[in-house]
Amino acid sequence: MATLFLVRHGKTSLNKGAHGTSAERIRGWSDVPLDKDGQREAVAIAARFGREGVGKVYTSDLQRAMVVAGKVVAVSRCPVVETDRLRPWNLGIMTGKEVDRVIGLMNQCVENPKILVPDGESFDQFRMRYLPFLARMLHEAKTSPSPIVAVTHSRNLQLARAWDKA
Repeated sequence: MATLFLVRHGKTSLNKGAHGTSAERIRGWSDVPLDKDGQREAVAIAARFGREGVGKVYTSDLQRAMVVAGKVVAVSRCPVVETDRLRPWNLGIMTGKEVDRVIGLMNQCVENPKILVPDGESFDQFRMRYLPFLARMLHEAKTSPSPIVAVTHSRNLQLARAWDKA
């Protein structure tokens, strides 16, 4: 039985402190690239997993995740699968906004998971897109001789922790 590692992409220009930003911003489905710190984090992640003998990498199809996955694949020489199932919650009109300014609305959408975020998706839609795929990767990891890495996003990791806890 191998292991499934869930990995968040590295830092971007929309993260708190990046390029002088004072607040964390919603990245969502915007295809914002890794910044210099994120690029260094990607190299460190690849070095860490290069020692694990990774058997496969799954990655979100957004470039900030694909860059990390590409570096892991280059070191591990394993197959990679790009998928939109590992994209974060599509927060539509909240994308680019400061997290502190929209966290109340985000929490309302989690508490009322059928509410459709304008230009985005409901929390239920996100959950139904991501959790079955997570379960599939976990099932695959149980029979895999080598670890599997999934490069994804912060909201996906939060949902995975909540699902595991429940």
